[in-house]
Amino acid sequence: MMRFAVFTVGCCLVAGGLLAAAKGEFEKSLTVARGKLVAAVQKKADAARSKGDLVELQQLEGQIRALESEGKLPAAVPTQVYDSDVRKARTKLEEAYAAAVQQYTKEGAREKAVATLAQLDEFELAGARSGYDPYLPGATFLYKSATGETTAEMSVLSRNANSIKLKYTSTTITALISGKLEGGVLRWAITDAKAERGVPFGGSMELAPGPGRYKVTSKFQSGNSNTRDFVRKGL
Repeated sequence: MMRFAVFTVGCCLVAGGLLAAAKGEFEKSLTVARGKLVAAVQKKADAARSKGDLVELQQLEGQIRALESEGKLPAAVPTQVYDSDVRKARTKLEEAYAAAVQQYTKEGAREKAVATLAQLDEFELAGARSGYDPYLPGATFLYKSATGETTAEMSVLSRNANSIKLKYTSTTITALISGKLEGGVLRWAITDAKAERGVPFGGSMELAPGPGRYKVTSKFQSGNSNTRDFVRKGL
């Protein structure tokens, strides 16, 4: 019994240590991404100073202060690379949370598993409120039957700002979907889905309660519709 207890504590320490390291890497990634953005705005500010444009200089300096103190993205420079870097960093930390929950569960550390799962849920919700979503190229979302079998999946193929292309595959349908992300909800019409097999469908996809869970609503030309919970692969 004593050996088991020591083993369990040791595994919990390992899981906790890996998660702590992942959190540190996340903060480091945010600092680097924000630093690049500040440098880009500062370059414009230096140019405004060189040409003696006080109004532009003050505006740019204000954008730098807002970014550093409030996290408000500047309007003076493109932010797509920053957004992508933050999404990638968030995805890595979410995966670390999920791995810790799994390890805690395996070792019987139920309270730690439940607490870590709650942290993951809050982290995802905070990201959604801040406008950060998981729709990066390569992200895959799975629907599993009551027996645990994967019967449908949606994979992100590409992204250009809020325009997102996905591939939907199930036992009866294969379709390429061109969706638009608005207010945290990914939507597409039937005409935005090109079926390679089966019939096309319109629909929407949005965050659902629970870590890594997304509600997908499908609407068919026949008038039929259904709503299912998909889970992001890796969580």
